Amino acid sequence: MTMAATTDDHPTLTAALAYAARGWRVIPIPPGTKHPAIPAWQTAGTTDTGRIRHWWTQAPTHGIGIVTGTDSRLFVLDIDVAGDKQGDESLHELEQAYGPLPPTYEVITGTGGRHLYYRWPSSGHVIRNSASGALGPGIDVRGEGGQVLAPPTIHPNGRPYAHEASSPPDPADPPGWLVALLTPTPATPTPQPQIAPQSDRPGDLWAAQTAWADLLGADGWTLHHTDPDGEQHWTRPGKDPREGTSATVNYRGSGRLKVFTSSAVGLEADGSYSKLGYLAATQYDGDHTAAAQALAGLGWRPPDTDLHTLAGLTATTAATDAPDDSQEAGPADITDLTDWQPVNLTPILNGDITAPEPEIFNAPGHPPLLYTGRVNSFFGESGGGKTWVTLAAAAQVIRNGHTAMLIDLEDSAHGAVARLRGIGLTDHQLTQQFLYLNPVTPWRPDAATIIEGLITERDVRLVIIDSTGEAMAMGAVKGNDDDDVARWFRWFPRRLADLGPAVVLTDHVPKDPNAPGTYAIGSQRKRAAINGASYRVDAIKAPSRTTDGLLRLVVAKDRHGARSTGTTAIEIIIAPRVHGGTDVTVTPPTSGDQAAGEPFRPTVLMERISDHLREVEQATGREIRQSVRGKNAAIDTAIARLVEEGYVEMATRAGRGGGASFSLIRAYSALHEMTRDEVRPTSPQPRPGAVPAEAEVRPHPFGGRTSAEGRTTEPENGSSPGRTSKPEPTRSIFDDPEN
Repeated sequence: MTMAATTDDHPTLTAALAYAARGWRVIPIPPGTKHPAIPAWQTAGTTDTGRIRHWWTQAPTHGIGIVTGTDSRLFVLDIDVAGDKQGDESLHELEQAYGPLPPTYEVITGTGGRHLYYRWPSSGHVIRNSASGALGPGIDVRGEGGQVLAPPTIHPNGRPYAHEASSPPDPADPPGWLVALLTPTPATPTPQPQIAPQSDRPGDLWAAQTAWADLLGADGWTLHHTDPDGEQHWTRPGKDPREGTSATVNYRGSGRLKVFTSSAVGLEADGSYSKLGYLAATQYDGDHTAAAQALAGLGWRPPDTDLHTLAGLTATTAATDAPDDSQEAGPADITDLTDWQPVNLTPILNGDITAPEPEIFNAPGHPPLLYTGRVNSFFGESGGGKTWVTLAAAAQVIRNGHTAMLIDLEDSAHGAVARLRGIGLTDHQLTQQFLYLNPVTPWRPDAATIIEGLITERDVRLVIIDSTGEAMAMGAVKGNDDDDVARWFRWFPRRLADLGPAVVLTDHVPKDPNAPGTYAIGSQRKRAAINGASYRVDAIKAPSRTTDGLLRLVVAKDRHGARSTGTTAIEIIIAPRVHGGTDVTVTPPTSGDQAAGEPFRPTVLMERISDHLREVEQATGREIRQSVRGKNAAIDTAIARLVEEGYVEMATRAGRGGGASFSLIRAYSALHEMTRDEVRPTSPQPRPGAVPAEAEVRPHPFGGRTSAEGRTTEPENGSSPGRTSKPEPTRSIFDDPEN
């Protein structure tokens, strides 16, 4: 359970919670930047305290962005005075012409400018983002679809944002003249005429009465400018209009949207879209029929039209809304390619951003397997125990006080509930901390809204999608098509992982005993799209209702290097009880790369510590922990391995308090692991189908021990679940006396 942070410990978290208490949606800002790292930040911004605590506990150095607009009931005037900006002069001219602005909550920006906060208009007007247009040069507006940095965030120039102490504590109501300037009657430099529909199709009926300005404006796009020939230039949501055009409307009189950016959700660069095509791409995952049916349900259909006949009414429109390479493209939007600018490496070099470490699902006393905020996978032969593995992971998450979600496309709720009950979860836990979904319709934006809300509201730490093949088939995704697979990963599992949980996919491999390294059926992009870790589930002995099973999880991929490819991560013993229920025991490897009795070797940290000692020559345990990125317990383990294996010398410090210091004998490199098998004593391999012998009392994977009759007992003397109790030392050799 996460402990409540104090102001002294986590001032940014405390500030974020305070903003959320006002009803302002917040979003993390990576150090050294001004923009959120989460792609869908316009919708991901939240006031949920659990999600906020998770974000800033995981990334305490991140700044705070406040998402402006209707949901936060807030808009902000950004008075920019940096460089040759004249925001203060424009503001003076505005107040001379219309009257003074009322005193309001104010923030001094990192460049010396001002953020003036105002309540959302009670009149119902919608204020959209604008840059140096509506109110004059140097004054930007952050409204619907916008965000501003908030104290105590550090500007990229190193200066903090700060509340202007003499300003009121709360935003003021905006004066009428300001609202009028920011919500003018929509101008139509070259209006889209209200034409008669070309047919009785729902898309045509709706498009004839819908202006592009209304459609794009509602989605947070900003009109950049209009050419003399009527071509409108628009800037995508989340992008400053000063950075250029993202799409145009009415290019050469076409009446269509021509997209240049690759960063607009649902739209493809160089794509050309009708209004129905835009609606389908952005809200219905490209499904024109679903978009047309939704419009028909809202009344956009001829009288007495049967909804079931609509499937055939959109074929022509769908065919014309694919990315169009035949039309002459407009000028390239060079300034939109912000992802091709050099990345600011300062936060990484300073240690503010560290490499991710796996956090979920482990054998007692050993490192976890799954990365939160990443897509992970378990794959293996059909019937080989993958479901048991995922449910064991879910049970650990639930027993640790969090929520697990299963999106089940292959079984039913009865199967999942029976197995989780069998391994010891209570009905209360299943009701409160287990979310089971069994959808029959494909993944689309309205489904995404439901799932994202559940993840945010229920502190979901693990999302299981069982299985990849069924999920792709449901969405008509071709599993052998690289482009289809890449798009599916981007818009489904990665979208969920961006909200914080570990997402786990299950997948199948061909039943080919001669190809043990085969990843999974279909496109190899499946493997490339895993940005966490992937494990092959080998059924050493397949489990059944009456006989024990043994599963071995072998590392197929670990994007962040916590484990070496081809090594055994854990083993799982599945043992049905005589009187009902099942013991699922997660254990360290008993064979393979990490043999039974061999200590865990955190090779990445061992190399980091070796490199550090090469630079400083000598350091205490505390100094190493402060200088080397990683968890303290894992760093202590790495130091112990280096000492035991002759890479590092430990010396007792003389003088008051004693303690230990460490110096390098010979450099360690993870490459040494490649030759370890040549000199490592081999461990006896279990015979095929054999399960390690159990004592009368077996370790239980989720706490306590299980007797031969299947009864679970609590751990003794506060020992770790499933391990023999040992007296705890009063002090680690790595602890300095002043600690």
